[in-house]
Amino acid sequence: MFRLFGLWISGVLYTSVARNFRVRPGVGPRPTPAAKAERGAWAMAWQSLLRIPEPIPPSVTSRTAAAALVVLDRLAGASRDQIAALTGSGSAGAYRALSSLARDGLVLAPPRGRGEALWRLTKAGRTWVSRLLPDGYVWPDPPGRGRGENLQHRRMVGDVLVELARRYPAWPWVFAFRSHGRGALSTYGVVYDPDARVDLPRGQLLIEVDRGTMRRRGLEAKFYRLREVLDYGGYGLQAPRRLLFVLHTPSAGRIRLIQELATTYLEPYLIAPPAGQQDVLALDVWVGTLGEVIDRFSQEAAYW
Repeated sequence: MFRLFGLWISGVLYTSVARNFRVRPGVGPRPTPAAKAERGAWAMAWQSLLRIPEPIPPSVTSRTAAAALVVLDRLAGASRDQIAALTGSGSAGAYRALSSLARDGLVLAPPRGRGEALWRLTKAGRTWVSRLLPDGYVWPDPPGRGRGENLQHRRMVGDVLVELARRYPAWPWVFAFRSHGRGALSTYGVVYDPDARVDLPRGQLLIEVDRGTMRRRGLEAKFYRLREVLDYGGYGLQAPRRLLFVLHTPSAGRIRLIQELATTYLEPYLIAPPAGQQDVLALDVWVGTLGEVIDRFSQEAAYW
């Protein structure tokens, strides 16, 4: 009797989660490899939920809410607009998902009256997102979650991911994105920690968001650490990389400074490849506004 009841409960839960996560092989047009990867990741997510012995929060069985959890993990906090763009749910759908997650104690809502404030994961939210992600890893909450400049910087890093997702909606950006100390490259005690890193099938995007507040010495240190990692880790010989320097307030002087430092420190690895060249295994540095660097990426998108 109890066994039959357990089988019935499992069937109801399976149907509910599968419907909300829309895992329906064979329906619709043939997916791209990137779309297959994303669908596979979500399939693993709801399968892992079925194996959890404890009660599942109702909000987690919604794909929009589950996707919002993953976005909040990848960005270490995100605005409602960013979550709406990255989950494809629209502003109202994102708010409903976030509200349900907040009721279940998985996210913290930003203070009222602060348009730039970010939603964040709670400890329970980080636990559940670890069960949704393929690697099952719980990202520690990054230091310095405060307000002011740090909050603006985090918002700008999130905007880079949003713009990539808007330009190429079929790509699984959220699963490939690392930010706020989670995308560091290191070797022999040398650590280069970009603001964000995107791991693509054929290479990497290293992202730096520049608000013009870092002095020359700080910029030199960034380029020096990247050069050390390239030299001693062999990263420059394994896969192509593009360093995107996104400027908040671009100026001729700032662009000149970054290009000068890039040439000084990274010259052995720098290339200027034709668009779509497939045997490029080196580094290129793109400097400009968010729209300008994404346009540069668009010239090579078919390769990546």
